[in-house]
Amino acid sequence: MDTENKICYSSVHVFVNCKSAQANEFLNKSRKNASNSVLEEGIARFDVLQNIEEPSKFILLEVYKNQNAPTLHKTTQHYNEWRENVADMMEAPRQAKRYKTLFPSVEGWYTDRSASLDTELSGDEGMLSVLVDVQVIPGTEEAFIEATVVNASNSLTEGGISRFDLVQNEEDPCNFVLHEVYNSANGAAAHKETEHYKNWRAQVEGMMARPRESQKYTTRFPSRVHWHMTERVSHQNSWALSPVSSTAFEFMSGNIVFGRNTSSKLPGILQKLKVTKALMVTGRTGAQRYTSILNSLQSSGIEITCFPIEKEPGTQELLAGVQLARDSAAEAVIGLGGGSVIDGAKAIAALATNPGSPLDYMEIVGKGMAITVQPLPFIAMPTTAGTGSEVTKNSVITAEEHNRKVSIRSPMMIPTVALVDPVLAVGAPPQVTAFSGLDCLTQCIEPYVSRNANPFTDGLSKEGILRASRSLRAVYRNGEDLDAREDLAAAATIGGLALANAKLGAVHGFAGYVGGRYPSAPHGAVCAALLPHVFRMNSEVLAEKAKTEPKYEQYYLRHVEVAKIITGNPTATVEEGASWLEALTRDLNVPSLSTYGMSEADFTEVAENSAVSSSMQGNPISLTTQQLIEILQKAC
Repeated sequence: MDTENKICYSSVHVFVNCKSAQANEFLNKSRKNASNSVLEEGIARFDVLQNIEEPSKFILLEVYKNQNAPTLHKTTQHYNEWRENVADMMEAPRQAKRYKTLFPSVEGWYTDRSASLDTELSGDEGMLSVLVDVQVIPGTEEAFIEATVVNASNSLTEGGISRFDLVQNEEDPCNFVLHEVYNSANGAAAHKETEHYKNWRAQVEGMMARPRESQKYTTRFPSRVHWHMTERVSHQNSWALSPVSSTAFEFMSGNIVFGRNTSSKLPGILQKLKVTKALMVTGRTGAQRYTSILNSLQSSGIEITCFPIEKEPGTQELLAGVQLARDSAAEAVIGLGGGSVIDGAKAIAALATNPGSPLDYMEIVGKGMAITVQPLPFIAMPTTAGTGSEVTKNSVITAEEHNRKVSIRSPMMIPTVALVDPVLAVGAPPQVTAFSGLDCLTQCIEPYVSRNANPFTDGLSKEGILRASRSLRAVYRNGEDLDAREDLAAAATIGGLALANAKLGAVHGFAGYVGGRYPSAPHGAVCAALLPHVFRMNSEVLAEKAKTEPKYEQYYLRHVEVAKIITGNPTATVEEGASWLEALTRDLNVPSLSTYGMSEADFTEVAENSAVSSSMQGNPISLTTQQLIEILQKAC
């Protein structure tokens, strides 16, 4: 590598004091410049920090990957436009200091390309960014660096900390800046109570040439949603593979048609199946939202009868749908909607050709009878990226008589065609996107750590985890981001394939019972609230169990791999993974389970009933009632 392009991570702090009346205007111009700057190949970060006590003061924190990058940055159109636009806003000339980045290392440095979406001042409070200026006694520099790197490394394992950078002044090697970024209100206070911070403070106290000085800023760019580390600068994936089971297995899948605007293929698919009449099951407003699809079917000579599902399907709704399918002489069923719609449509397609009531075929609360007659052809068209029901063999149904969600399950119920068009999800509310997307992430993680994992589901699951974790924040922030929508749609279908062939785990073991017990609780929101705490509990129990029973080590290592994938950090620990998941649920505004009425008095009942669910049987280790209760306590 030539000298000009050698990775060096020079950090430039540009100090700005603008006119008070123009602070917001300066901020907007600078955020726009920053959003364009992070797309430059030579830039690793470009943060806009606003002083909390004096809002007219800013720091532009620019981090360059090589020596040539600052010069190239100043030749860009967006930089020159910014410079011209803010020239008259300055109260005093801008000042800059150059620093060398000591921590994180090149291998540990991250940049967030999705931050380019954030170009408007949203008014959100941002992250607390603390810059600590340190002057050490000459001769103590190396000792200070060594102690501080250890503290920084440990600090990044705290759930309340997003970044902890150490930089050294290029002109004065005795001068350092610690850049600490907190993602929770009590993060800074909690940090000062840790043993690693106290040890660091004791170690460096005698090295100080003057008292440390700190200033507090709000991170205005990247936004809170986009802050987290999503792309490794080195573009390497170096996590190790954990052992896989050699047990024989089957892999089931239907026909999948995936891609943008593939919904246009629906008439041709039905014509190929020789279908002239079909029942279309939609959500409450689906028929109005997707008139173009209905029109294309009618233009193709296919007669459509619509059946809306108002909420998550129950036994009475299924009976009504089955009757309509029979009365209209439907030759196929189309499910156009979210996971609940597809589950309901799938069950209607099966029950339309099989005798009896839904309870006859339900697990746990019903007779669990087998589907014996081939269901009507079923086309699944998801409009959210979540359940993966478009490729699974089961339908989750609410048994109102028992206040519980259970499955009707059969290999015959795998959809004839999964028609997955990411464009159909555009327009979904951010909350729906968040809840369904977190369900999607869960359904990629749980099959990977499942006791029934196999080489096929392993490959799928890891791809799904990667796609979901890197796209969730971006699509939550901008629902029209088709790249992120496509990522999530792929991850959801992957998750469906993985769970259909390797089962799920404790998150969904809880979710089935919780969803029936608390009808106002959306399935995805329940999964999201539970995921970080199940992940942490499983990891802790597996680590302890592996000390005496080595067979559990592979399941623990799989949790480590998940942590590496979701954080993008090849040295991540399971605790960092759990903390990352907690931060994700906070950023996506996931409510606690208490929001839906769960209280401490319910914990034992919920834990005991969840323990016997079918999904719980896929968990990598059996959890005790007390451990399940601890998960519920944290999720509430």
